[in-house]
Amino acid sequence: MLCSFLRYDGHSVVMLAVSGIRDVTTTFNDDGNGHITIRGSNDREQLGPAIALVAVAKSFDVANASVMYKARRMVMDHAIEQESQAQKSLPELHPPSPQWIEEWYDGLTYCTWNGLGISLSEASVLKAIDSLRNDGIQITNLIIDDNWQSLDHPEGEQYDRRWLNFEANKEGFPNGLRGLTDKIRNDWKNQKLLHIAVWHSIVGYWGGISPDGSIAQNYKTITVPKKPGEHTGEMLVVDEQDVHRFYNDFYSFLAESRIDSVKTDAQFLLDEIASAPARRSLINSYLDSWTITQLRYFAGRAISCMSLSPPILFHSLLPTNRPQVLLRNSDDFYPNEPASHPWHIFCNAYNALLTQHLNVVPDWDMFQTAHPWGAFHAAARCVSGGPIYITDVPGEHDIGLIRQMTIDTSTERTRILRPDMVGKATQVYTGYDEDALLKVGTYVGHAHTGTGILGIFNVSQKPLAELLRLDEFPGVGVNSDSSYVIRAHTSGKVSEPMSLAKTTRAKAIVSMDLPVKGWEILSAYPLNHFELDPQTVSSMFPHIRMKAATSVSVAVLGLLGKMTGAAAVLESKTNEVVSGRIKVFARLKGLGVLGECPRFIPRSETFNNMDVLTHFMIGIYVSDLARWTIPSDIFVTIYGRPVPAHTVKVSDVTKNVIEIDVERAWKETDQQARWSNEVEVETYLNIP
Repeated sequence: MLCSFLRYDGHSVVMLAVSGIRDVTTTFNDDGNGHITIRGSNDREQLGPAIALVAVAKSFDVANASVMYKARRMVMDHAIEQESQAQKSLPELHPPSPQWIEEWYDGLTYCTWNGLGISLSEASVLKAIDSLRNDGIQITNLIIDDNWQSLDHPEGEQYDRRWLNFEANKEGFPNGLRGLTDKIRNDWKNQKLLHIAVWHSIVGYWGGISPDGSIAQNYKTITVPKKPGEHTGEMLVVDEQDVHRFYNDFYSFLAESRIDSVKTDAQFLLDEIASAPARRSLINSYLDSWTITQLRYFAGRAISCMSLSPPILFHSLLPTNRPQVLLRNSDDFYPNEPASHPWHIFCNAYNALLTQHLNVVPDWDMFQTAHPWGAFHAAARCVSGGPIYITDVPGEHDIGLIRQMTIDTSTERTRILRPDMVGKATQVYTGYDEDALLKVGTYVGHAHTGTGILGIFNVSQKPLAELLRLDEFPGVGVNSDSSYVIRAHTSGKVSEPMSLAKTTRAKAIVSMDLPVKGWEILSAYPLNHFELDPQTVSSMFPHIRMKAATSVSVAVLGLLGKMTGAAAVLESKTNEVVSGRIKVFARLKGLGVLGECPRFIPRSETFNNMDVLTHFMIGIYVSDLARWTIPSDIFVTIYGRPVPAHTVKVSDVTKNVIEIDVERAWKETDQQARWSNEVEVETYLNIP
């Protein structure tokens, strides 16, 4: 669907096969002789266009954006042509209501799929929630995955089972779906678990609808043939005439059962329908009905899963005339297939080159924190810009790893730290088997003042070493004269200041050496530089004798000990105040987690260069910090209230970093949460 080639002159040639216009699906193939062929499949009886867009630019990103923006315009213009007819066919449904959905994207999620397996029951779900809470893991969202529904052939294969009725199966859920959600939501210990989602297929279940259940009795159905392949045959589904009513009734049932979000899987099944008339009548009807009803009932708290097929992508996921949904960005997480783990990260990073331009938040799927590849997956999720789901077996958790991904807010909720930009591969033309480090780039903050982040992953089968340039970090301009420091998450080490100015550009590099399964997260922080006239300083402090101008460079590093700690900073400002001090202001999303991790973590499992987690604190880089002393030259407040001196210290790892234990200071100064979750920290640096 999307192809790119590096031309002999260094330009990128990007080609996009556009689908969804007049029911034509367009794809690329090759003829075996080095030629690209364009294949069009028309589901209409009239002629329709097979469309391919081509752009050429010096930069892949520019060419890629060009074809995607053009495709969006074409698809949305086509939708406008169909709008009047489509709106006439929609019945009056449940009225929408505005809701706050930040927690859906930014809360930690637990999914039952790998953790609880196919033997899902009310008891196993409640046990998992209790296990998480007892281990100090506060989740915001719960996804009740596959195997809660009432199905025929319960012992059959996945595609042999079909959906009977809306209610949960009686064997695992004797009190019904509402019985489970009541027990969860009515327990005061679960008051911070805000959202409960359930899984279902776009057509009901993998095998469709059972002819023997209440769904088939209450809604008009149609038998459709499936394309030849592994799961060929026929499938019973709700007919186009009733699909709107079907979705409205189903989601009304879920809402009455205190479900407020959905994971709608197996959407590719719509594209597997072999009959052109059935495809033409069903694909868009199902997609539109699902979009409208999930917005009406769940305010956009929905996951579009297994939906990266051309008709779905262009019709539902590319237009921007609707709120974003979460989109599964790849195949599943397979815990028992070792070779799948580096490939999973690689595929997600490269798929994001396409999905970054869709109206979605890419979802890199769940993972298990205590898994041998758990830290590898965790680092990838943190730089992805998407949600974080864990699917741990009850009692098998890596608490230290979870703490690196999350923060506690001042209102005692748990949040993940999502960067502002979708994480994507930075080296477009590097293949999986080329023995090169995979680099996933993302960004936090405003242009020119934010933080560029690189997730570095060794997806090969041997140790690798590379030199990384400063201009590889997103947001760092090639012609920028600004200075930066680069901090490594696992070691806590900070580089010397570097710049892309012509005279110093050649030295703006860092080395990276990673073992097999190794990973690192590097963050490039812009420095604020202050040059003070010695006469001005002397007039303020007559007792200080100065021979030369006093200069200092400062950067807010975010929350230390967090994989994407820069994403904890909502706002930061550094300025020289009249009193002869430098004031560093930081507004944070949360406090971080206090104290040592509960156990030592082997180097190969979680860290490359460090065996023990340190306190999670806000870090401030100050050049030549050795000249400064705490507390005489450095003074810190939270909301204007001085923090205890023992909560401020110089880093044991890097001599130029101040560490402020925000959570301990918050508690010891009896701070109370304000109207929001935010925390404001001010650090004053006296000129020494």
